[in-house]
Amino acid sequence: MKIKCTSLSVLCYKPEQFIAFLQQGLNMHRHEEVTKFIQQLLGSHSRRIGVNLKKHVHHRCVNLSRIEDNYEYLRELNFSREAIINAIPVLLYSRGKVKAAYESARDYLKGDGTEIEHLNLILYFMEREHHFTGNGIWNHTENA
Repeated sequence: MKIKCTSLSVLCYKPEQFIAFLQQGLNMHRHEEVTKFIQQLLGSHSRRIGVNLKKHVHHRCVNLSRIEDNYEYLRELNFSREAIINAIPVLLYSRGKVKAAYESARDYLKGDGTEIEHLNLILYFMEREHHFTGNGIWNHTENA
């Protein structure tokens, strides 16, 4: 049984509904659950979190542990919560992609630019090879 992402409500399904869910292979959270998780993680109840999150087509398909891991990584790099809220899709990518894009963006900006510009440049570097479709969140072993 492989469940990467699921809504808490799915775990409360009747057994036959749960089996049907597994057979369909839908591994998604509800938008509200992802938004609430990020709001709690950032300690902010800003509506912009949900609005900015919806800008990424696959935001419901990402493991919450990946989101938390990237948040911690960005905080280690001294990005503010406010900057992260303004570039929230950056939390959806694998840490390796974020790290590589951070290095590329750092070399490009060389200290110039705001935190928000820096995070948006990181998003640019992660998505440009995928033609800005949002498919950059998938690992090579996952189906897009």
